[in-house]
Amino acid sequence: MNLKKIEEMKKDSDKLEEAKELLKEFEERNMKKCMKEIEDVLNKYNYSLNISNIISLIPKRK
Repeated sequence: MNLKKIEEMKKDSDKLEEAKELLKEFEERNMKKCMKEIEDVLNKYNYSLNISNIISLIPKRK
């Protein structure tokens, strides 16, 4: 192999490593976003359940 070919392979390798890092960062951000959305939905669901439970505890007027 000549030096030019080795240098090109090194550049490609560096680009591949950079792409892997960017993909990892994207996946982490995406996972955090998804977890936040799931947490928001669960919080809304729990809130409505809590309100329902509270209302059911209030004695009904006769």
